[in-house]
Amino acid sequence: MDVLVLAVGVGCAWQGWRPMLLPRRSPTPTHRSAGSAWMARAWGLGMVLTGFSLTAMKIFEVVGGCPDWPVTLMVWVSGPLVLATTLAGVVTRWGERGRGRAGDERRQT
Repeated sequence: MDVLVLAVGVGCAWQGWRPMLLPRRSPTPTHRSAGSAWMARAWGLGMVLTGFSLTAMKIFEVVGGCPDWPVTLMVWVSGPLVLATTLAGVVTRWGERGRGRAGDERRQT
């Protein structure tokens, strides 16, 4: 079980690197939902922090120590960051779809 959590932590960090470095070519939910580059970068940063915090917490647990305050801070920052950027991407997509439909209706009449 420890190896699985470590693999998930490294996988989250790996998945977040690409949107941070190449926001326009990244396969993230925020990019696919017509989000801007800053949304893709923020989502990537949240995923990297999630991966680092998962890995650090599991390493502290295996070693027998207690996670220090930077790990706790990463957990409290990464969760809302990923959720907020995903929600912003969904709202952006929903708004563009609504504007697209309204534009089609105006052209037909």
